[in-house]
Amino acid sequence: MMAVLKMLMIFANARYLQMKFQNFVLRADNNRDPFCKVSTSSCTYYHVRVFGIWKEIDTQEIFIRGRYFENVRPMFGLPCNSHDVGIALCQKLSLKSYIFPLSALINKCFAFPSSTLDAAPEDTKWTFIDYLH
Repeated sequence: MMAVLKMLMIFANARYLQMKFQNFVLRADNNRDPFCKVSTSSCTYYHVRVFGIWKEIDTQEIFIRGRYFENVRPMFGLPCNSHDVGIALCQKLSLKSYIFPLSALINKCFAFPSSTLDAAPEDTKWTFIDYLH
């Protein structure tokens, strides 16, 4: 996991608030839609709240900076596992920020709060739905 998830320690970089792709925009500049799903070389998927997009000046590599949800589970199991159709229930953001290479980006996601309004922010459950572009 730590081979791909490196602590944020980029010093010579440029920061971007959004990145436009052909079919969607990955954003870090608002609280409405800064969510995506990334994978690692070990085929582990992370649901991420994006806080920044960085470009390493020396290497021209692009990274997504964010915090991933530590508790991810299927929203339903019948008639199939919700993960198979791109739906997950996520909770508890990591305390530290991590960087993910742009090549690890799988999908942009939409996330909707799915717990009661009186829940503490760290206890809020989010329903993640893959944006199938």
